[in-house]
Amino acid sequence: MIILYISALPKTMSGGPRYSVPQQIAAQAKFDNVHWINLNKNGVEESKIKCNIIEERYKFRLDSLESPFDKPDLVIFEGVYYLEFCLIGYELRMKKIPYIIIPRGSLTKSAQKVKAVKKRLANVLIFKRFINRATAIQYLTEAEHIASEDTWNKNNIVIPNGTKTQKHTKVWGRNKSLRGVFIGRMNMYHKGLDYLMKACIQLKETLIEYRCTINLYGPDRLGAKKILTNQIENNGLDGIVFIRDEIYGKEKERILLESDFFILTSRFEGQPMGLIEAIAYGLPCLVTMGSNMANEIVGANAGWAADNNANSVMMAMRELLANREQLPEFGKNSLALASRYDWNELARQSSEKYKNLLNTSYHEKIR
Repeated sequence: MIILYISALPKTMSGGPRYSVPQQIAAQAKFDNVHWINLNKNGVEESKIKCNIIEERYKFRLDSLESPFDKPDLVIFEGVYYLEFCLIGYELRMKKIPYIIIPRGSLTKSAQKVKAVKKRLANVLIFKRFINRATAIQYLTEAEHIASEDTWNKNNIVIPNGTKTQKHTKVWGRNKSLRGVFIGRMNMYHKGLDYLMKACIQLKETLIEYRCTINLYGPDRLGAKKILTNQIENNGLDGIVFIRDEIYGKEKERILLESDFFILTSRFEGQPMGLIEAIAYGLPCLVTMGSNMANEIVGANAGWAADNNANSVMMAMRELLANREQLPEFGKNSLALASRYDWNELARQSSEKYKNLLNTSYHEKIR
């Protein structure tokens, strides 16, 4: 099958798609004939598979590609809210070429509340047709599908992000202290850092008693680091909660291996790469329902889950601290859970699901 992937990834390494998209496409190339274009001239430079940069993104046309990718069997859009995607989508519909959209959490009800008026207007004027006329929406988890509802497009498939088997995994000792870690973009609303901070304020004395520290790593978004720093200072959390710079590569691996549990208190996600990476290193996790992996984490006994509110996060963290002796066992369960997300196996399943889609009448609606 001939598949054309279209993305608009930035050069920065801080976002989850910057990791997952190249790995997804590289794995798919083992099963299908794929070509990848990126509509951002400052985009991906290093990847296991060639990323073809399109300099003039609004002028891109399919016939500018060499055969057979000028007439692909399927086009996959990595994201939603890019005007250039809509322009290409129109061309695809005119040429009766089916396409799939991977929204990565952007169609969930919580995500739609961010800049709600702007998105509502953009949806009506521009994006609704692009989404509705897609052959299908590819969600990363069933929870993302449920949170997005079927009003966008009744046709959908669920294929998660993947990970790789890590050479080094968490080794548990008899440390008397505990280290919790968050790694991701520092966005108070999206990542639910306000939930986390309120929980830490409420559990201040308990965190001190168990010698537990919370380390937050990532780039600043919308002044979150200043807000967090002020909350730490105003509530006496110095020495408990630490704000760190973003980390990558070997440094990121070292921090994960030195930590005892991973924290993700997001209001919404597609399927967070940081969380999948954490379980691949054998870390138990504390997550909210907004992470879209709470059911998987709890079902595998790989951590604790909370609802999307500060009090529930506080209760989950209190339970984690009270049952800290379970962390090594939960860590083993995390490794077992991570084995379900092998990139190559997911690519094989994807190829089958795409072929099944194209053999159905789903794409008839664009003809």
